[in-house]
Amino acid sequence: MAYFCFGRLILGFAIGIYSSATPLYINEIVPSHLSGTLGSLYQLFVTLAIVISYAFAYVMPKDDRDPEVVRDSVSWRLVMALPLLFSVIQVLSLVFVYKYDSPAYYASKGMWQNVLAR
Repeated sequence: MAYFCFGRLILGFAIGIYSSATPLYINEIVPSHLSGTLGSLYQLFVTLAIVISYAFAYVMPKDDRDPEVVRDSVSWRLVMALPLLFSVIQVLSLVFVYKYDSPAYYASKGMWQNVLAR
């Protein structure tokens, strides 16, 4: 149980950093006319992932004695692993997102014409 609590603590810090850094990064790399739309889509997809996870947990087979507890060990592992799917999708998408240079990158390299073009 101690490992589980420690993992949740580390994951909480990581999610906090991710939740504050990702919208900033999105607004940094997109053109200004798309920043509001993509920022809203980010929040929509985060909320959608939470709803899907809750729905998935709701339909898992429950124990007859305690309806709050899933019946077998495979079911609760699936419920815990579902958010991992969304994390993998986000990490793989970073491969494609990082190919775009941000205005901060251009400014650090002294390429001011590219900064002003955004």
